[in-house]
Amino acid sequence: MNNNLDQNTIEVEGNVAFEGFTVGYSVSLIEGDLRPPILMLGGAFQNERSWIPIKKFFAGRRSTLSLSLPGSFGNGVLPRDYDFRWVARCIVHVLDELRIERVDLLAFSYSTPAGFCLASGHPDRVHRLALGGTTEMFAEPIIDAVKLSIDYIEKGDIQYFAAISIGVGLINCDPAVEVVRRDKLVKLLWRQLTRLTDQETKAYVENTWRVLGMSDYLRELKRPECLTLGFTGIHDVLTPADDCKKLILGFPRAIFTTIDKTDHLFLMEDPDTTLELVDTFFNDATPKQVAGCAPYELSIPEVLDTGQQLGIN
Repeated sequence: MNNNLDQNTIEVEGNVAFEGFTVGYSVSLIEGDLRPPILMLGGAFQNERSWIPIKKFFAGRRSTLSLSLPGSFGNGVLPRDYDFRWVARCIVHVLDELRIERVDLLAFSYSTPAGFCLASGHPDRVHRLALGGTTEMFAEPIIDAVKLSIDYIEKGDIQYFAAISIGVGLINCDPAVEVVRRDKLVKLLWRQLTRLTDQETKAYVENTWRVLGMSDYLRELKRPECLTLGFTGIHDVLTPADDCKKLILGFPRAIFTTIDKTDHLFLMEDPDTTLELVDTFFNDATPKQVAGCAPYELSIPEVLDTGQQLGIN
């Protein structure tokens, strides 16, 4: 464990064991801050380094917690039989070990089912929930493309795997729509996906099968009652805005919006707007409308009326 004291912020890094696996954690706690820390859970190709810009954004203003969960890049392989309900129990164990009662939960893409399971099965542990790029079930063409990507990567056809992953899901390559930074991100993802290590390849396969098997039990989960924000890029083809909206607005107290000129990689394409959206959701009693985002859609009209109705204590 590594403890660094910087003014009024305590930084702690370490590991927690859970059922034969190891979870890495990094906590930045602001002394005297009684608000729940922001727990950050990342996408399929993210690791601890991915959280550095978000941690800097909240530095000195909010306590944060990031986890390197089993199966995340850089932390081994989690077999597909361990579903997202197991991942949620793993997170609860880490929170218990760190003596953190509740969190504001921010999850992107691959980890959003874990966030859903955590807020549903352990409602006392989640204060507010933000899910970016989520769905309950993928469309059949996406499922077929994802399965094909698995076939290619298992055969060692890395370039075909990368091409399908980028062109069918991660980035909207339709020239008729405007996606900021698209050309740069295509090159960046191509370099990353064609240079996966053997362990990262195995992790991708197991993680992807875990995602493809999620719909059967997600549909049966109780919808989280905490205040929830759902969002994605307006041009997202992996978790389309309509699918994301359908799921999120089925929650009792939910807000949905889209980010202009982005797709599934909204955080990389427009980090400023994404962080401003997350910031107002977690820090304002009544979240404000954000420039660059579509007007909020609400599960019930009263969601944005008063702090009391938002559950602010």
